[in-house]
Amino acid sequence: MNIEETRKRQLNKELSDFFKKSRSDAKRSSCYICNKPVSSFCNSHLIPRFILKNIAADGELVQPAALLNVPFLDQTKGLNNSGTFHIICKDCDSGVFSDYENPELIKKYPTNKLLAQIALKNFLMQINKRLQEKAFYGNLHKRFPQRFIGTEVLDDIQRLDLRDFEHEYGRAKKILDDNATHGYKLIFWRILPWRVPIAVQTPIVLNKNVDKKTLVDIDDFSESVAMLSIHLCAFPLKEEQTAVILFYHQEDTIYAKFEKQFQGLPEARKLEFINYLIFRYTENFYISKSARDLLKNQNLIRLFKEGWQLEEFDPSPCKPIKPSDIPNLLNAQHAIK
Repeated sequence: MNIEETRKRQLNKELSDFFKKSRSDAKRSSCYICNKPVSSFCNSHLIPRFILKNIAADGELVQPAALLNVPFLDQTKGLNNSGTFHIICKDCDSGVFSDYENPELIKKYPTNKLLAQIALKNFLMQINKRLQEKAFYGNLHKRFPQRFIGTEVLDDIQRLDLRDFEHEYGRAKKILDDNATHGYKLIFWRILPWRVPIAVQTPIVLNKNVDKKTLVDIDDFSESVAMLSIHLCAFPLKEEQTAVILFYHQEDTIYAKFEKQFQGLPEARKLEFINYLIFRYTENFYISKSARDLLKNQNLIRLFKEGWQLEEFDPSPCKPIKPSDIPNLLNAQHAIK
């Protein structure tokens, strides 16, 4: 083993230990949903495990980090470690999400209850992430106090994020608690007659409309500004089918114009645009090894990095990437047979 490989392994171990400590520091003592004391949290999946299993090969999935090619980030992980969080108890995990974790109900026109369950799970994941990040940056500041100036700004951003996530979580939970038949507006729902090689479930704060005009200023961290989300899902099913869902809370009228513009797109372009949203706005997706070569597409890589403001990876000025410039993983030509 050469010196470079030794240093890389040492760095990976140090980072792994650091992440482990941060996760431990962020750990709660009670279930986030029922608030009962918990000694062992459920290994809860953001995307239902049965859906991930439909695109896994040898029990593994390609992670979003494969688009970054960073040495210390895992490019593949097993089913049990893909998109999981530990913030709720086993009873809540199996009981609260029973509708959308039912393979038969996923294939039917989504009810308000099913959409609320998806939204609830989305914001449990987001809350868990922010709590861990807060612990991570706190530990980082303690270890390297001279290198992290202005951490109060980061603390404020995380506080506002948590405020917005908890607000969204509360709206979804109220719908479920009240057994309400309304609350979410469905923008798009299709059962595609093929199984796509990507599983997605995520909230997205859109900063631009279909026409590229600013919708939400995501860099405005004013106390009065709330970052509201739409929800996007692509669920490959056991049969050669895929459920694709796009929805938002009816109170968030800021997305009404986006909905109107999206509905005006031709059918083929709707899937193309949803595919674009996945790689532009989120990291909550997992890909089959059969589609791994598609992740070498330079436009796809650049779009993903730009979405996460990672310009330092590729600082060269380029033309904006359009939905048609990247491989459409929702297209039939990339289906898993």
